[in-house]
Amino acid sequence: MAIIFIGQPNTGKSVIFNSLTGAENIVSNYAGTSMEISKAEVDWEGNKVIFYDTPGVYSLHTSDQAIELVNKLFQEEKIDLIINVVDASRLEVNLALTLELLEFSHPVVVALNQVDLAENLGLKIDSQALAGLLGCPVIKTSIHSRQGQKELKAVINSYLATGITGIKRSASISCTACANAGSCSNCSMGDDIMERSQRARIIAEQVVDTANNKHYGWLEKMQTLIDAPFPGVFILLLVGYLGFVLLLKSIQLAEGPLTALLQPLNHYIAASIKSLLSPGLLSNILSL
Repeated sequence: MAIIFIGQPNTGKSVIFNSLTGAENIVSNYAGTSMEISKAEVDWEGNKVIFYDTPGVYSLHTSDQAIELVNKLFQEEKIDLIINVVDASRLEVNLALTLELLEFSHPVVVALNQVDLAENLGLKIDSQALAGLLGCPVIKTSIHSRQGQKELKAVINSYLATGITGIKRSASISCTACANAGSCSNCSMGDDIMERSQRARIIAEQVVDTANNKHYGWLEKMQTLIDAPFPGVFILLLVGYLGFVLLLKSIQLAEGPLTALLQPLNHYIAASIKSLLSPGLLSNILSL
């Protein structure tokens, strides 16, 4: 049985991977890339289970070195189960990738990680409701308290008991390996990405209770604006312009005090040069 961990960067995939596999890790470089996939072969209650920890990716429908690495793994290995590690504190953003994975012909389990961080932010996530909306198991986990470890192991045991074999790659995964993915005339990938983002937002709104989070409202609104193409570019340009204006104003305000502060030093340096050099053109130029 082969299990692959997939998730966005900084979701805690590797920590969960290491906690399930122990210290028996084999890091292997795939040819043609500078990134790594961690591979661990574990004797899991008498069964050989291979775990793969992949680089963090935001989407499988873009052209990127990490995504090419993940696609190559799907092509060369028989993957039986996908464990999608999701950052509970940034659920909406992470769910876009989850919805992509659910389109593949592989069983998916969502590890809702860093739930303790989300709760500290005042976010309460209904994992049962989320599982119902996604149509797959959702397990709350924490890399600090090791919450959810037993549940994850139980899920793996249940899949081992069913005797699931590797499933042929779906057309969606094959399409991501195409150099023209998302740009060919018959491809609706761009529309699918926008649709998944909207679905992720709707799902997050239904399962996240933000009643105890005083800062959630305006932060999430700002994040939504920045993530959207047009407002995001406009905000970026506006921030860049304001930063440039602030820099110019700071230089103007500091010019007078700095000049007054450095003037005695300038006089001292000029006098020192004149005392060291004989009178002449060079002495006059250096002492200016």
